[in-house]
Amino acid sequence: MHKPNCSITVSAEESIAEILIYGIIGEGDNNAKTFLKRFQELEKTASRINIRINSPGGSVFEGLAIFNVLKASKCVIHTYNDGVAASMAAMILLAGNIIHMAKGSLLMFHNVSSGEYGNAEQMRKAADTMEKYDSIITDLIAQRSGKSVEFIKANWMNFEDNYFTPDEAIEAGLIDFIETYPAENIPQNIQTLTLNQMAAFYQKQYGIDKPLFEKFITGFKTKFSNKKIKNMDELEEVPETTTDTLEQRVFVLEEALTAKEADIAELKQRVDALENTLVEQEADIEELSAKLKAPAQSRTKVITPVDRVRQPSKPNFETSFDRELRSRFGK
Repeated sequence: MHKPNCSITVSAEESIAEILIYGIIGEGDNNAKTFLKRFQELEKTASRINIRINSPGGSVFEGLAIFNVLKASKCVIHTYNDGVAASMAAMILLAGNIIHMAKGSLLMFHNVSSGEYGNAEQMRKAADTMEKYDSIITDLIAQRSGKSVEFIKANWMNFEDNYFTPDEAIEAGLIDFIETYPAENIPQNIQTLTLNQMAAFYQKQYGIDKPLFEKFITGFKTKFSNKKIKNMDELEEVPETTTDTLEQRVFVLEEALTAKEADIAELKQRVDALENTLVEQEADIEELSAKLKAPAQSRTKVITPVDRVRQPSKPNFETSFDRELRSRFGK
């Protein structure tokens, strides 16, 4: 059954509200800003808020913001895994005071991924940033499960996709209850899917705009499918194993080309903005130059004979001797 990627229901009698997070974190209505606005409205009247999740994950920045909103709430928060809670969606699931998983649902942890582009120094900085986020996520998992940070790094944040069934999750101390209702809308053979394929499945299920979907999948290139996804219906058949084929490499190169085109478009926007700024600065320079020339012209003053007579350094007077001389010589 198709459901919106984020919706709200409120039970006035029991003072229980509900929010769905179905789809990619950070896209559609599943962004932190929209979530916070709706959540704060529910907090005014509800004593308990249920968060129902079916998501492959998505933006770490948006996901951690949603996680902190739930943790800071004075309401009782119940989180439910209705299908898949993978990557950042798994962290949102762990934000609940009481955590539930549907029968047949899956929970998945892995390390932060990035689609960074640049030189070696930029790559090293990006790796340092990702390690910091890995540490944050590891600490949050440790607080919930009671396991040590060292154990989680070795077993759950080990640069692999680590899936948990409901039984495994409850044994690991990650959840509180296993629900009897079955999980819905789970991709077939999900544990063999790449993140690109999983994202494509949720794009098909919940109608995320294609540009947003492409933006999501370009950030995850740690695994490759042995089949380029040309049609969303092709996801019904998922290979059990992956091999490094020429078609894979073409798929990766096409993804890289898409990312490059986005970079070029962004650079073009920056160049246009700089050109506009340059035009404005040239106009300012011309105006300033005109102002500087005006005072220089005013400093040049023609002195008339009258002005010369009035000069205090040359007083206008003569003696009787001077007048006599002038009368004799007719001057």
